[in-house]
Amino acid sequence: VLKCKCRWECSVTTKMLLLLEPTLVLRLKMKEDLASPKERKLDLVHNFGLQELDFMDKAGFKEYVMLGIPKWTGYQKQLLQDANSFLTKDKKLSEEDIAEEIKKWKKGLNEFIKYVIKQWKNSTIYWDKCCDIDGAVCIYVDDDGDNIYYIKALYDEDKQ
Repeated sequence: VLKCKCRWECSVTTKMLLLLEPTLVLRLKMKEDLASPKERKLDLVHNFGLQELDFMDKAGFKEYVMLGIPKWTGYQKQLLQDANSFLTKDKKLSEEDIAEEIKKWKKGLNEFIKYVIKQWKNSTIYWDKCCDIDGAVCIYVDDDGDNIYYIKALYDEDKQ
């Protein structure tokens, strides 16, 4: 699980700009004074066009995780095997080493999932603009700082 710093920013949405008169929009852009209707968003959410999964409740998240863990474990194992192919013979991981790494990975993932469930009221789940539930999600938890969490193995596999 990767923890990425993010920050809150205010932005004028395209929808909001369309509601304004075209000459006003041009004038605002020229002045760089976009003090008109602004929306508070996380920078990573805004920059990558992420969409909030507002229909996913805690029970849905648990189901998503339980159904996903076997697939995600397969992705992680494949990553380790692929990385292994680039190592010299004396540094290659054995099948037992890979199994141990997978065990550590699953333990870390389970700890993270428990953390998110415990922090559910302070969490927001996002997915990309394609809205592919089988794709990867990222999770914002309003905890000690502004952070978005990613399950790295889900971003290393091309799901298109």
